Amino acid sequence: MRPPQPPRPITRSFKKKSRAATCDNNDNEEVDGIYNALREGEEVDGMIALQMAETTNMADFHFIEDDDDLYGFDGEQGWAIWETPSLAEASSSTFHILVHMASDDTRGLRIWLQATTEEDDESKVLVARKVATATTGSYGTDSLEWFHYGPFDFSVGDGLNCIKIQTPGYWPHVRQFVLVPTEQDAIPVAPFQEEEEEGSDDEEGSDEEEEWEFPEPKELLQIEHVTEMIEAAQERVAQQEEFYSRFLFHLRKPQDTTEGVNVAEDMINVDGCEESYTFEFENTNDDVEVFLDVTHTSGDPRPVIFTLNDDNELGRDFCSQETDGWDLENVQSKRHGPFVLPAGTNRLTVSTDLEGESGGYFPSIAEIRVVDVELADEDVSEFHYDDRVWIVPPSQPVDPEVEEGMSDFCRVSGTQEPNIDFEPDPDFYNAINADGLWICASKEVDERVLQRAAELVCRYIPVELRGLFLKWRSPHDSPVGPMRLVILDNITGQQAGDCPDFPDEWTGRNGTATPGCFTSAEDLHGHDSNGELTVHEMMHALDMVIRQQLDPYFNQELINCYNKAIEAGTYKKAYAASNPHEYVAELCTLFVNTHPLNFTYGCHACSPDNDDVCDFEPHQDMEEGPGG
Repeated sequence: MRPPQPPRPITRSFKKKSRAATCDNNDNEEVDGIYNALREGEEVDGMIALQMAETTNMADFHFIEDDDDLYGFDGEQGWAIWETPSLAEASSSTFHILVHMASDDTRGLRIWLQATTEEDDESKVLVARKVATATTGSYGTDSLEWFHYGPFDFSVGDGLNCIKIQTPGYWPHVRQFVLVPTEQDAIPVAPFQEEEEEGSDDEEGSDEEEEWEFPEPKELLQIEHVTEMIEAAQERVAQQEEFYSRFLFHLRKPQDTTEGVNVAEDMINVDGCEESYTFEFENTNDDVEVFLDVTHTSGDPRPVIFTLNDDNELGRDFCSQETDGWDLENVQSKRHGPFVLPAGTNRLTVSTDLEGESGGYFPSIAEIRVVDVELADEDVSEFHYDDRVWIVPPSQPVDPEVEEGMSDFCRVSGTQEPNIDFEPDPDFYNAINADGLWICASKEVDERVLQRAAELVCRYIPVELRGLFLKWRSPHDSPVGPMRLVILDNITGQQAGDCPDFPDEWTGRNGTATPGCFTSAEDLHGHDSNGELTVHEMMHALDMVIRQQLDPYFNQELINCYNKAIEAGTYKKAYAASNPHEYVAELCTLFVNTHPLNFTYGCHACSPDNDDVCDFEPHQDMEEGPGG
């Protein structure tokens, strides 16, 4: 099958991938020739064309789209049959299958050989389990594209010279199918089981259930230090809490300001001289002796006056030292005091002396920390201003640029409280809580899909890490957590916005947008499905959970590894080369023995059926991979 197409956004962070199929051979030259001929309207030697307008028999609820021989079916379980005596005269019994189609959703079709043109011919034998799964952006003729599947073996028995194409779900819109004989090896197709018959998947009272096989997992490396890593993270959190416990108050946003005071996200800036601002805070303890640790930045000396409760001037030389610049990176901290902080409501006012050295101009103040003298360290000179506390502090220093990119979901101030009491909506979901990791499946999805997803995910995410999903803190502009897996139904075309706990405007079904990791039921149901997309998207979710709940430095390490791989040209145009997060998702998907096929064939934008034109910017300067 062809690898996921370039991402289409649901929101800024929610990427949808299509699973349209392509040639499952490393030698694509033959398929390239077929594509080129069909696009030019030419015939290919030995080809058998199955025009939708020339069927021998067809379900009567079909319709024609745009009066242009583009056929669909008004409902589920559509079918079409062609009498094809030329099959017996073909130069080979193995055929490429090409489909000229349009679809805005993934809708797979089955192909059978049978002896007659009757709908219920019991002689039918399955040839291809899933073709025409591609998406083109719409159902109209303006988005018609050719897609390739196979090759498949049509030597299933004498006298079976009729081709039936059908699905238990909805059809894409199709103009024609083309069969082209080949000497390439056919893709094996598992025999059809009676339990797969249309309409019987969900029959109540069935004595036997289809046995769904998982691909055998590799001998995975045991993550021996997960517990130690979690304990180390908890220790860093405790150290951070102990550090901040010394501060009785963090004064960052004044309650009262004059007109020229600008309270920015990181600094309090003042335009003019005759200005002031006041913090108001409540000391619920008795009178206490405190230091004032003031963090500021200033390109020249600009001392200010601190006044407590309107009449107690604490000093006129606060922030008197210059800091070599006005930016946040130039901040310095200095301790003043001790002073007595009265019990009850206190007001601390910052103003200037118009007659003083600075002429009344203000420095930029980032923070004033009110520190209990009994708990204070002797020196604050090495304390660097940071107005956002880590959810879990990193194990090592993180590059400032990398750190800034994580601020909206690795800092307490950028995130919501965890929703540990989360319960999926029972009217919409069936769900399993796997040790803190919620796996939620739409009720339109077969319950066996839910069970399979739970078993698959639990194979490669250790129980200790599953518990961290429940603690996920969503950014303020995202739906509330926890981070969870959501399985939607491809047959009915469900979208992320259909879920009651996600915004209506979210579209698509395969992608990760905090706090949802979305996948399609088709990825977990059927003999050709191995959970590749589910694993890929869960790796995105796990990547985010590790960065937030275990160690933000993981993101730095990931970026370093990715950069080295790109410099070495290791992955060329494989999807893993897109960015660090696709890199880790693709590699981990390989590691747990579900194989992302784009490692073999390159990205969709680079593939032959797209005229070798790649409009995905990160790929444009790379050498072509095998699929390009």
